[in-house]
Amino acid sequence: MFSLVYSGVIAPVDAGINWLHWWVGDSIGVLIFCPIILALCLSLEWAKKTTLLTFFVVYLCSILIATTIFVSARNSQEQKIEQLFSEKVAGMHTSLVKQLQNIIHTSGALSSVFSVFGEVDYRHFENYARNVSLFTTGTHALSWVPIISKGERKQFEQHTSLQLAREFSISERDASGRLVTAESRSRYFPVTYIEPMLGNEAALGFDLGSQVDRLKTIELVLSKKSTGETAPITLVQEKEEQSAFLILAPVLDGRGEVTSLVSSVYRVHDLLAATLGQSTSKFVAVTLSDITNP
Repeated sequence: MFSLVYSGVIAPVDAGINWLHWWVGDSIGVLIFCPIILALCLSLEWAKKTTLLTFFVVYLCSILIATTIFVSARNSQEQKIEQLFSEKVAGMHTSLVKQLQNIIHTSGALSSVFSVFGEVDYRHFENYARNVSLFTTGTHALSWVPIISKGERKQFEQHTSLQLAREFSISERDASGRLVTAESRSRYFPVTYIEPMLGNEAALGFDLGSQVDRLKTIELVLSKKSTGETAPITLVQEKEEQSAFLILAPVLDGRGEVTSLVSSVYRVHDLLAATLGQSTSKFVAVTLSDITNP
């Protein structure tokens, strides 16, 4: 046992229960085979042929009865465990479905704020986003993403810098992964408001249209005028190695035209931990499959 713990095969906290299992197994082996060996090897009066046969019949019947009881109890216990596991999985599935519904609701609720009120300054966006995110645990960030043309870029950057009281410029990642000033293109989709700001500063001003995977989802949202989600991505502000995804909801004006986007940001591990609990996510493997991706 010491060698197994020392080599890391068994965790120290599990050493006691594993030792007990081994001890019980060894003891059962001794109880089963020791009487037979003694009866055959020792010159005992009761080890005569007739007496020995009677002994073996009674002894084997006792073992058969004990084994039957053991197997029955084990099967019953396994059925209970399987039932508990099935109930646990059903509960997890329900929690995930509810969480995904809350995510869609969160994106829709925030986009409705811009559709109804038109212009929304950062202070009001911060309050709305903070209140809306309370309904969806595991939300990493909520952001507003306007659609800016090439001709509007300079004035937009200046106006946003004044509104946020900090330097603001539209950025993108270069070939080495560094954030640099975005190159000239026909239109931009910069992250302009983001809540919480703390920890997400690197994403401020990042042009979502500068990367193919994000741009593909944006174009789909613009064409269908409905909510869409990206494939797994790595966030600009990511400091660990978690995969993430964005839920992009369109903001429509009175004519039904898309004027901007609302982005809801979720890191997969954080979302699962918030939905299922830290203890569950450690011991249960969860796989998310995109059935729309052939």
